[in-house]
Amino acid sequence: MVRYVVLLSILASLLSAQDYPLETCLVKGTPLGNNPVVIQHQGVEVRLCCNSCVKRFRADPQPYLAALHAAMQEPAYPCDFCVVSGDPLDADAVEFRHDGIEVKVCSKDCKKLYKRRDTFFGDKIRRAAVDYPLQTCLVDSAALPDEPFLHTHLGEQLRLCGPDCSSAFDAEPERFLAILHEASFPSCPVCDDPILDQYVERIHHQEVLYLVCERSCAKKFNKRPDKYLPHPPPYDD
Repeated sequence: MVRYVVLLSILASLLSAQDYPLETCLVKGTPLGNNPVVIQHQGVEVRLCCNSCVKRFRADPQPYLAALHAAMQEPAYPCDFCVVSGDPLDADAVEFRHDGIEVKVCSKDCKKLYKRRDTFFGDKIRRAAVDYPLQTCLVDSAALPDEPFLHTHLGEQLRLCGPDCSSAFDAEPERFLAILHEASFPSCPVCDDPILDQYVERIHHQEVLYLVCERSCAKKFNKRPDKYLPHPPPYDD
């Protein structure tokens, strides 16, 4: 009971400082649309899709409020476009989780295509969540001008020198996207794979923070750190 009271207090405080985080019903998971049913539960605003969901919520509110709290802890989805088609996302976007990350696409067909090439499309989501990493052009490696040429590829915005590099990029997009992805994420000192947020393991060694890509690499590093120390650490404390 104490935890439930604390949860209510936390939610009331969070909702007073930020917008309601969900576009789907807490009970059914269906889109809320333009006219959700809004109720107040002990000082906490809750939005549901229909009156029948209100009854289900009031019968056992705690798990739904816990889900609401979890949604408020997650970072905002980083893409306003479908990573498969490049089209803008709207209220009818298809949402799902795949390989540990949240995914939003514009249609069920795009969901199927995403799962066929999940690494390629998932990388686009991961890149959107970090700052653009390069001060040089992806194509010719020249320093970017103060106002780089912005090129959009399937919704993802890239920074290039000019129109000529834009044409060269479009001829071999996957080659240049691989360069961008490598620059966006540090590599694991054990296996040299990119370190992705949902798998990252943190190791402190001699007052330096090292990141490795997964638990098996963490075990190898801890067993023989001297073998991997020549690799520069991704982050210092």
